[in-house]
Amino acid sequence: MSKLRELARRTARQRPQAIGFGRRSEPSSPFVVVVAFVESAAEASAAVEAEAQALLYTGPPAGAAPIVSAAGSRPVGCLLAGATDSDSQSLIEQGVDFLVFDELLAEAAALARPELGRVPLLGPDIDEAALRALATLEPDAALVTPPAGATENDRLTVRSLATMRRCSDLLRAPLAIDARTHKGKLDPVTVAVFRDAGAPILVVSSARVAAAVSAVASVPPPAQRPRERPSAALPAPAGWPPDADDEDE
Repeated sequence: MSKLRELARRTARQRPQAIGFGRRSEPSSPFVVVVAFVESAAEASAAVEAEAQALLYTGPPAGAAPIVSAAGSRPVGCLLAGATDSDSQSLIEQGVDFLVFDELLAEAAALARPELGRVPLLGPDIDEAALRALATLEPDAALVTPPAGATENDRLTVRSLATMRRCSDLLRAPLAIDARTHKGKLDPVTVAVFRDAGAPILVVSSARVAAAVSAVASVPPPAQRPRERPSAALPAPAGWPPDADDEDE
C-alpha cells in the first residue's frame, strides 16, 4: 500500500478526543489530503513549507530525485501518462511512492512493480465497465477533474456528487480531485463536499497550497453513519470501502 493511500485512509476515521485527566490526544491530521503539483525542487520546497501533505511531480521521470529529497517524509508521486517499465524502475530507485498513469497509454509492465502505488487518470466519459476493470488492478486512488455539472455558484450538484460516489465505489478506491480547473473558491464547504463524494484527496497547483491547507483545516470529520450491509446503490460515506484492518486500529 502506498503512503498516499495511507493518508487517504486516515481521512475516513473518527478520532476520539481525550477525556478527563488522561493523556492528551495527539494532534489530528486533516480530514482531506492536500497534494501539490510541482515541476521543480524549488516548487516542491515551497509546497512543503506551505504544509502540503504530498507532492505530485509533473516533470521528466529522470528528475524525480530532487523532488523526493525536498519532500522529506512526504510521499511523492509522478504524473506520467505513458509510463513504461523502465520508467517505473527509475521512479522506484528515486524513492517515488505512486505513479499517475493513463490506462490507454501506459505499458502494462509499468504497473507490475508492487513498490509503486497505482493511480489511474480518469476521463469524464469513462463507463462502469472500464471502472470495474480498473478496480481489478487494486488502485490506491484515481485522479479526476471536478465534474462539469455545477450550480450558478460553482457548487457541486446532487447529480455530480452521486456520480463521483458511484465512481469511487466501483473502483473501491478514493478519488483525488485535480482542482487546477476548479473555477470556484476552495472553501471548507466545497472541500468537504468533495470529500463526502468520495474524493478525500485535493490536488492543487503549488501556488494554491496555502489556500487549500487553510480550507482543509476547517473541514469537519466525516459523519458517522449506522453500520449496514454494503450496497452498490448506496456506497460507503467516503465513497470507497474502508480496508478491513481499519476496524482493528
